[in-house]
Parts: sequence; C-alpha cells; structure tokens
Amino acid sequence: MLRILAGIVLLLFVSDLAQSQIWPKEGAHLNYRLIGFSLPEEKGNKDYKIEIAIGHCTSFDSFQKNIIKHIESKSNRVIVEVPSFGKEYTWRMIDKNTKNELHHFSTGVNEHVDSTKLRLRILQQADEKYENDYVAVDGGGVLYDMKGQPVWYIPDTNGFGGNVADIKFTPQGTLTFICKKGYEIDYNANVVWSTPDKNVIGADTFYHELYHHEFVKLANGHYMVLGMQLLKCKLISSKDSDYIVITKDTSRILQNGFREALFGQLLEYDQSGRVVWSWRSSDYLLNADLAYFHPTDTMK
Repeated sequence: MLRILAGIVLLLFVSDLAQSQIWPKEGAHLNYRLIGFSLPEEKGNKDYKIEIAIGHCTSFDSFQKNIIKHIESKSNRVIVEVPSFGKEYTWRMIDKNTKNELHHFSTGVNEHVDSTKLRLRILQQADEKYENDYVAVDGGGVLYDMKGQPVWYIPDTNGFGGNVADIKFTPQGTLTFICKKGYEIDYNANVVWSTPDKNVIGADTFYHELYHHEFVKLANGHYMVLGMQLLKCKLISSKDSDYIVITKDTSRILQNGFREALFGQLLEYDQSGRVVWSWRSSDYLLNADLAYFHPTDTMK
C-alpha cells in the first residue's frame, strides 16, 4: 500500500505550478482524478472558493446548471477528487476579480481505468485507519483507492502501455517503475529519468540488461535496479572439453554449441546514467574453478 498525503500530491505537480499560478492550466489533459488545484495567492485572504462543473461549459449559465462540487479552503492550494475519467470539466475560482472566469480541463482514460473493461473487486474492506491509502497494481500501472476505484494511471503517451511493474513514490514526490527499463516520472507522467538505452540489441527492443522486480531511487539520488544479465554459454558436450565456457559477446547469433543464459545482477546508476556500482552473479562463475575444469573420463 502507498499512503498519499495532501502535501505529497501537491509536491508531485510543483514543477508545473512554477510556470503558472493557476492549476490545472487551461485545456490540461490529466491522467488522474485526484487533482491539486492552485489559485493565485491573495494577501489577507483567509478563504478561497472553487466551483467545479461537469462538461466543457462556455457560458456562466451552463456552468451554474452543471456544478458538481463547491470547495472552500483556507489555503490557495487544495486537493479535490473529480468523479470520472474520460470526462471534461469546467471550474472557476470565486473572488472579486475573476468570479465569472471559466477554466477547463479533462481527464484521460485507457483500458486499465475503464470500468467497462477492467474492475478491481474488493473481497475484504480495509480498516478505517487505511482509508487514505492507495494500492498500486502491477501490470496496469494504476493507483486504486480503498474502495477499489482508480484515481491515477500511467498513460500510453510514452509507449509504456499498461505493462509496468514495481510502482513506488520517491521522497521527491515523483514515481518510479519498470517497463522494460527503469523510469522516474512526475505526477503528470513526464519522464524525469530513465535507465540508459545503450544496451538495446536489435530492432526487437530486446535488452541486454533485463530489468525486473525491483527499481528504487536511493537517498543519494542514485538509482538501484535488480535484473538479469544475458550471456552466451557453452556447456560440456564431450569429455576433454571445457566444463563451461562463457563469452560476453552481446550479439544474439548462437553458434558452436553456445546458448543464451541469464545471470542475476544489481546495478547502481548515477543521475547521468553511469554505472557506479554493480554485483553480477556471472563474475563468480567466471572466476570459479569449474569454469576451467577439464574432465578426463566422464561428463558428470
């Protein structure tokens, strides 16, 4: 489970707020229903008010007929959950200068948050103390609330699709996950960092460094990933031959009895994508006596 506090959600879109005092910005297309609204700060103002209507309203009359939420806050930043994905919304802030100015945004949708195609069934309701927690589901790249409703998803715009694993929040308010590579993204799914592409082999996007199960951003700003290392090995085929031969040739052409084999590895990357520390199980085999063992009368 992942607990998302209001302060964390605000932190997740702080980079966008630096460019504009108002968020969501006009015409924003969002991949979440849990939205941080930001209003221009007014000195001496103790109350901020927001109204939200369903649909793309172009007149104040139509806006008033479709209002679904009225929010009052002591802060110019407030977290609001809108009801649906795949919808358009209109909102306004109520103050003496801009009370009739309408702003618009929409929420996106994909098959993983489309309840007509995929649903999360709750078999046991969580205790009240977990009501503000959220569940990250691998495969779909979705965060669900404790009622089983999706509130955030990874969109397909960067080619991620739904095939993602190991979603985590970082202390910086970003998210990390694995989708063939390791990625760090912000709340709006903009890529902040990713593991390097230099190990890609061929047009089939097969990766020499195969990442899986665990990807985390460390306290020092580096990234640690658990994965597999693909090497070509030749096992014993007859007496008087080497027991095992390993080559670090990264081509996928197999010949002379070699076959592909996977070994475990841990890699630590710095922010520039350079490997600064590693542990590879293949190193132990390459340095072991059995790698140079020559049997004389048996294949066992």
